Amino acid sequence: MEPDLIWKGKRHKLSPLLSEPDRFPEGKFSGDGKNVDKGAEPAHVVQFYEDDSFLAECVAGFLAPAMSAGEPMLVIATQPHLDLISQKLEATRGVLPGGSPGKLILREASLTLAQFMVGTVPDPDLFRSQIGDILGKTAGVNGSRRPPRVFGEMVDILWRGGNPEAAIRLEELWNELGRTHAFHLMCGYHMGTFSEIAHSEGFTRVCATHARVIPTEKYVDDSNRQARLREVTRLQQRERALETELAYRKKLEEAQRQALADLRRSEESVRESQEALKVAVQERESLIEGLQRTVRFSELFLGILGHDLRNPLNAIVTSASLLRRRAEDEKLTKPIARILSSADRMARMIDQLLDFTQIRLGTGILLDCGDFDLRKVCQAAIEDLEVAEEGCATELQVAGDPMVFGDSDRISQLVSNLAGNALQHRVPGSSVHIRIDGTHETSLRLEFHNEGVVPPELVAVMFEPFHGNTEKKSMHSSGLGLGLFVSRQIVLAH
Repeated sequence: MEPDLIWKGKRHKLSPLLSEPDRFPEGKFSGDGKNVDKGAEPAHVVQFYEDDSFLAECVAGFLAPAMSAGEPMLVIATQPHLDLISQKLEATRGVLPGGSPGKLILREASLTLAQFMVGTVPDPDLFRSQIGDILGKTAGVNGSRRPPRVFGEMVDILWRGGNPEAAIRLEELWNELGRTHAFHLMCGYHMGTFSEIAHSEGFTRVCATHARVIPTEKYVDDSNRQARLREVTRLQQRERALETELAYRKKLEEAQRQALADLRRSEESVRESQEALKVAVQERESLIEGLQRTVRFSELFLGILGHDLRNPLNAIVTSASLLRRRAEDEKLTKPIARILSSADRMARMIDQLLDFTQIRLGTGILLDCGDFDLRKVCQAAIEDLEVAEEGCATELQVAGDPMVFGDSDRISQLVSNLAGNALQHRVPGSSVHIRIDGTHETSLRLEFHNEGVVPPELVAVMFEPFHGNTEKKSMHSSGLGLGLFVSRQIVLAH
């Protein structure tokens, strides 16, 4: 089709709805919102629609006053809309009041838009040149001096094409053109263009560029005024609900930001705690290593000390034994016997000390095992106790076979320790009973009995080194507190 087409319509009577004067005010359009005619409202309006037929009917109503008065008209729309608008005008019934029909210029929107777009932005100079030239062609049609009526939807094409900034800029260019050219302007936007909440800001900007905003077909029918009022009320409620929702979301986001900040502070605190824990662990490991070195040194020292004490002790025992054999005076034999008894106790203490050192150093008690008679071992231990302590009341009971496989020297040490402990802690004047039960084929039982009570607080620790009632023990023995510990280790070794 040619760029400019003259529409020659018949004389028809237009619908009062479409020619409603307060919806399409008379007067010169001006970008600053002023009009030539005093009291007239600005004529830059925007029509939102959902149905194409409704848009065509609105555009026909917008053009009706110009048609009736024989004034110029300009429509810049898509080809389908141009066809619909032409059909609406052709279908109008009745006779137009006044003079002959005015001149109607039809332009395809995309082609017109391409004439002043530079890239994705409308060029102001090209816009004024192209659109101003078209408006100039409408001047003085049929001798009319009234401003032409213009409908355009190039802005809607830009918005639907994903270029809202260009659409807003084109609206501003229309406003600027209104300062130099007189015209009434209606813009058309499909409501589906603003169907998402994210479009609210753009919708507000579009409305701000127009002097008047006309809603879609849902709100223009006066016959359903109550329904429109209900819808407006519903929209007001929705607006309030959205405001409340936005306020709630704002508080929620603030709480989330605060929680995130707290979480970050907590993570930082955890990192600092982890660093402090790492330092503490390193210090602890260093301290443990130092303590282990100290303990090991102490245990080595005890082992060396016990070993070195054997030589002078052996010299004392040898000398005392020689003196006892040569002494005839009772005044000498008794002190010599006490010397030998004390030396024997010292030898046992040194043995316990060396055993303790071996156990603590991890080497344990070494065994030299073989078959031996447990009864003979017990009898020898009892005889040694009777020589060392006067009034030693010890009874040995044997049942079954007393032969056993083990280290006879260590078992002798075990019997001496346990029997000596039982004698020290018995009720005064009572006896200690040692029982050997060899009636079982695979085991042999050795028991020690005395009349006395072990304090409850010592039961759990009596076989640990250096444990027990020190004050009470010192009344009966000058030992190191290792006898029961070594005894338990001998049993465990076997």
